[in-house]
Amino acid sequence: MTSLPAILVKLSDNKDNADADRLAKLATATRARLLAKYESSMAILREAAQPRGWKG
Repeated sequence: MTSLPAILVKLSDNKDNADADRLAKLATATRARLLAKYESSMAILREAAQPRGWKG
């Protein structure tokens, strides 16, 4: 089982990678692809964190 701290580190990493200023430097197609990837990943991470006590 993955620990809550590990999930939160990955969630933080995804938030940083999905930062609008950071993504703005990329080509439109790449930006759209990565944003979709990070949004999906963050949803999964939030769902995994909740049963472990995360109130986010």
